[in-house]
Amino acid sequence: MEEKSPIIRVTQVTLKSSDLEKLSAFYQEHIGLKEYRVNDTKVELSADGIHPLLILNKVDNAISPAPDATGLYHIALLLPSRAALADQLIHFQQIGTQLQGASDHYVSEAVYLTDPEGNGIEIYSDRADAAPEVMGTDRLQIQDLLSEATGESWKGLPAATIMGHVHLKANDLKRTAAFYQQILGFDLMMELEGSAAFLSTGHYHHHIGLNSWESAGGSPPPENCVGLKHITLELPQQEARHLLIEKLNQYNISFLESSGSLLIHDPSGNGIRVVVSENGASG
Repeated sequence: MEEKSPIIRVTQVTLKSSDLEKLSAFYQEHIGLKEYRVNDTKVELSADGIHPLLILNKVDNAISPAPDATGLYHIALLLPSRAALADQLIHFQQIGTQLQGASDHYVSEAVYLTDPEGNGIEIYSDRADAAPEVMGTDRLQIQDLLSEATGESWKGLPAATIMGHVHLKANDLKRTAAFYQQILGFDLMMELEGSAAFLSTGHYHHHIGLNSWESAGGSPPPENCVGLKHITLELPQQEARHLLIEKLNQYNISFLESSGSLLIHDPSGNGIRVVVSENGASG
């Protein structure tokens, strides 16, 4: 299948934190992100020193989300190569990072863990020759992966690391998936028995994952809850932004405009910040 246009990407995830210093240290020491900008209420973390991938905002009087709350299931950092994933896994082993899983998804290989405030993390590399339609889950062949390691000392995430996708918790899977398709223009790539959906643009295996495994019928967490504040989606040009605003008005979906971005929520209450690519910001 030919690649479709426009391509909408997840470029950043913004989290609310009860302890900026502790959470930032985890993402630097264990994950390998680097401080980009820091103040008393916000830490921006980057792989390349130019583009923040993860933003941590301090929340006062923070509470934990309810077990069935919507929000973040995991962020997913995409490494540029299988060798980089092998190096990352060796780093985890060397410093004793606790992993929650390791999977071969046919289209990608991934390891999973959780940060100190309960936010899920996937770190993965894609298989360039795999068709998106064959996505599944099998046990990761760890020794085979480790054979790809470079043998070089670990220096953090490679500069080419990006936010490959984000996986969100939905309280109404069908309605939420329809929002990403009808309003934002994503294609449904795969659905699992009404409990999970994977959506993308450009025929990628998924940029957005949705599931209702724990959150079916649940509610969005309150503002002072740790966890997801919003994801950032990047549109390719201003024309796509104009079309999005038309759709939001057509379906009576409320939004805010702030500093050139649009702030909206999906039907499960997950925050979305929409921006235009710097390359397409004029016009």
